[in-house]
Amino acid sequence: MKNYAFLLILLLCFVTGCSSEKNALESAEQQEGYVKEIKGNQYLIIITEDKNAALSNTMVQLAEKDIPSIWVTVSEELLSGNIKVGNKVQFSTKGPIDQSSPAKGTAQNIVVIDES
Repeated sequence: MKNYAFLLILLLCFVTGCSSEKNALESAEQQEGYVKEIKGNQYLIIITEDKNAALSNTMVQLAEKDIPSIWVTVSEELLSGNIKVGNKVQFSTKGPIDQSSPAKGTAQNIVVIDES
């Protein structure tokens, strides 16, 4: 009987761990957002079309409004001095995304699409 209980628990753990559910920040698809902060080779990107909301709200306010954000680490090869706070960027990530708030990931690519 103990063996069956153990197998049932093991099966439940396996099924739960193999979920295929995705959210906006788990995809390698191109995403767009505004750079809110820069720390070395890390860019805090607010994923919204509303520049005013991205730049004027605090991180707490953005979280309350369910506006996603991500710290993107950019490799030396992709690092460009032309990315500044307030720029609209297009980016994609590679590898795992830390689902903290804000999320954290590594850039596969990143380009400025609007400097205004």
